[in-house]
Amino acid sequence: MAHSFRPADTSPEVHALQISFWQSMTISDRVARVEALNRDVEAMARSGIVAAHPEYSEDEIRLELARRRYGSAFVQECVTLIDQA
Repeated sequence: MAHSFRPADTSPEVHALQISFWQSMTISDRVARVEALNRDVEAMARSGIVAAHPEYSEDEIRLELARRRYGSAFVQECVTLIDQA
């Protein structure tokens, strides 16, 4: 499988090692790794929100996480639909 994208800050040799590593993993190992990375990214985003807005409630933190992940327009539409229910 050809991979044309290589991050600008990664040498071709290291990129080849990364691709080889991912290809050597089972599907379930890849899924587990991606899930762990997603949890780490969410935890970092959550920490940034709390640092910038220590006054936010847990609901406000969750809303901000959703805005960052899905966009403000989508989240606002969901909130409007929930409020109408």
